[in-house]
Amino acid sequence: MKFIMQEDVRRWYHLFWDLEKGGLFLRIHREYIASMPHKDFSVYFEGKEEELSLLPLFDRYEPIVGSQTFGINDSLILVGSDADWLTYQIRIPHMVLRTGMSCPDCDGTGKRLWLGEVGEDICDACGGTKSERYYCYHEVKHVCYSLQVLLGAIAYPHDHDMPTTSQQVLSITSCSVPGGHGHSVGGYASPSLVKFWRRLSPDERSTMRVDDAERAMYEAHRQLHGEVKSYYDHGFNAFVSNGQLLLRCPENACEIHSDHLGESDRGRGTNITCHNLDSGVQQLTLLAGLGVIASLYDNHVES
Repeated sequence: MKFIMQEDVRRWYHLFWDLEKGGLFLRIHREYIASMPHKDFSVYFEGKEEELSLLPLFDRYEPIVGSQTFGINDSLILVGSDADWLTYQIRIPHMVLRTGMSCPDCDGTGKRLWLGEVGEDICDACGGTKSERYYCYHEVKHVCYSLQVLLGAIAYPHDHDMPTTSQQVLSITSCSVPGGHGHSVGGYASPSLVKFWRRLSPDERSTMRVDDAERAMYEAHRQLHGEVKSYYDHGFNAFVSNGQLLLRCPENACEIHSDHLGESDRGRGTNITCHNLDSGVQQLTLLAGLGVIASLYDNHVES
């Protein structure tokens, strides 16, 4: 079996962020799907209703790869198809729900209270809207679990090459379980991608900031929360430095990065790993940035 970290392989899928549409997409080659030994992944959804907070009368799932949707409650929706590719949009759920009641933290003033007096700063609890709100993580959990199943199913190439001229530069897997590191992301970068990173930044003195990846992560975070708090404005970082990749989003050292064990010095690819990805919010935010990184090679090398 071919291994993307050891050799360049023809593309069988592509995870990417569309900067114009502001969305995360997954494109899978039709021939890859046709050659899959198993396309029905019902076993990963059946009997997990309680674990995934599914309600029998309201929630549903599509377990077959290549259908109009995939996963729980249309987590991935088919938005494009041609003779070679199926393109799915990965839903970025809006988590904020409002009760219709006045915000109890600021007594409906929209301003932060200090010792019972109304201050000048905007209330953190309601964001200045004056109405009570809370965060519902069920839909994020559904999307991340659906991604775990699908990315795991398409993680490795078939024995024969796909009929395409593009290269598979990243192969990514993810997980969605409760607890610390429960939404980790990992995978492999191809030798050509690592070589490209070294060309962009051959040493630490020539660190390259990837602005589009930072914008993608910012937008994904905004879609999830409905806003980006001002103190997070500079919390989205994307760098290529000394042939290595680093993506970072707000919270406690949440990041995706390439391995630093020196494999790239031997003409090979490298591992993609992460740190402190505890929530689906962090996972989807960083996957948005990784989607830009995957397309960066195409735009500069294969265009």
